[in-house]
Amino acid sequence: MAVTRHTWSGGWWEVEQAEPHPALRGIVVGPYVAWRERAQAPTTRREFAATVVPLIVNFDAPYRLESAAHTPLHCTSFSAGVYDTWVDVHGATSAHAVQVNLTPLGAHAVLQQPLSTLTNLAAPVETLLGREGAQLVDGLGHARDFGARVRLLDAFLLRRVQSAPPVSRVVLWCWAQLAQSHGQVAIGALQRETGWSAARLGRAMREHCGVTPRRLGNLLRFEQAVRDARALLRAGQRVSWSRIAASRGYADQAHLSREFQRCAGMTPGQWAAQVTAETPAPLG
Repeated sequence: MAVTRHTWSGGWWEVEQAEPHPALRGIVVGPYVAWRERAQAPTTRREFAATVVPLIVNFDAPYRLESAAHTPLHCTSFSAGVYDTWVDVHGATSAHAVQVNLTPLGAHAVLQQPLSTLTNLAAPVETLLGREGAQLVDGLGHARDFGARVRLLDAFLLRRVQSAPPVSRVVLWCWAQLAQSHGQVAIGALQRETGWSAARLGRAMREHCGVTPRRLGNLLRFEQAVRDARALLRAGQRVSWSRIAASRGYADQAHLSREFQRCAGMTPGQWAAQVTAETPAPLG
């Protein structure tokens, strides 16, 4: 388990991370994360459109979620579907929570409902998962340390995944093709290889991933473009947006800029200026 602490003029945050059980590979993205934060003023962080589905168990003040897709939502512990637009997460001056990031197929298995019903939406863990969700929130809240929370999360997620209905091999294969190519595989090629019509494939992917194959590919491509640009900025290098657009399959830089506006609510240049100037965020 790794612990990171950062202090700045406006407060401090501390993050602890641990890897999930190996059997959860393909279900969980990255490590489990627990964080504490104290700030002099309430916080606001913009989360971009993404294929990652968060499951957050919160031990502190509720969050307020605002996006272009829905009216403000007030949630304490919550999960969500795939967002294909930005969302602003407003927090209090203190925070203490545990977060698990799921793949779309992982979220479908854990939540055990069509992910299309949660696209661009969040809901309380207790609402989505019923008694099991309430028990998870209570158990994590009373756990003596992060190690105990990791064991609870492993047991909970493994139990949910093992009881989930099987997923079509076609859906699994299409997700793998899209993810491995960062969204650059042609949708027509997926249809030809599977023998499924556009309508059938679209219905299946919306059920299991929340959005159509084409929109899922667009999100994966956008995520990789942001990762490319962030890596350059953190290395102190200049970002060539035209080069990133070309390497990630956009028609041109203007195409990438339009997608940035939809997914982030700002231009690439505005985002780059924020990244250069910002204080590192606990989950940034």
